[in-house]
Amino acid sequence: MEGIGGKHGWSWIFILEGLFTVLFGVCCFFIMPATPFQAKFLTTQEKQYIDSVLREDGVVAQSDEDDAFDWSQVRKAFASPHVILMAISAFFSGTTLYALAYFLPTIISILGFAGNRAQLMSVPPYAVSFVLPLQAWMANNSAPYVRRASALALFTTMTNSGGILSTWLLGSLSPAPQYTKASITLVIFQIGMLFCAFLNLVHLTRQNKQKLVALSHSKLGRDAEDHGLGDESIWFKYKL
Repeated sequence: MEGIGGKHGWSWIFILEGLFTVLFGVCCFFIMPATPFQAKFLTTQEKQYIDSVLREDGVVAQSDEDDAFDWSQVRKAFASPHVILMAISAFFSGTTLYALAYFLPTIISILGFAGNRAQLMSVPPYAVSFVLPLQAWMANNSAPYVRRASALALFTTMTNSGGILSTWLLGSLSPAPQYTKASITLVIFQIGMLFCAFLNLVHLTRQNKQKLVALSHSKLGRDAEDHGLGDESIWFKYKL
């Protein structure tokens, strides 16, 4: 598409990808239902079943009032150990992710690859990382709604902050073509992610065991428990 519309080929990459993203976002606003009860393709029985399962799993609070915005839920999200660990991992991940996005084509070309083969050589890192979405781990272990939304907002902020570091790390602080300091830093960050994931597994496993003990000693049902506890509820099982 070089020269079409008086623009370079690389310009059309940003134009087309950006246009698709905007149009897809606009369509989703009208197509994607906000709640199961707004899904036109579900029957009344299916809507009620999905709603009951979401409430039992703690994804949705038992009452709509408990899902209303509350600053205390925001503070609890930021104070949760598993959220903090995932936020740190998000910073490490964001630095690596943006470093690959910005500089992987240059690195691959330095290794001697070009054209379509260079593009294909950039796929493996993303293919491997696709099956390990940190953000899903954060979302599945944060409840109720406001706490989960706050945790995901923190995750996104930390990821983008890592992206800011990556633009300085490769090039300014670590010159081409070896990117020695940057490579060492990114490897350390990856080890840091593994360490945070390990600590998170230990923490969540311990929390689940404590909840099982509490359940075994509790004579009250779920309905008798205080509303709005979210992932702090003894009935909420953290996903490992």
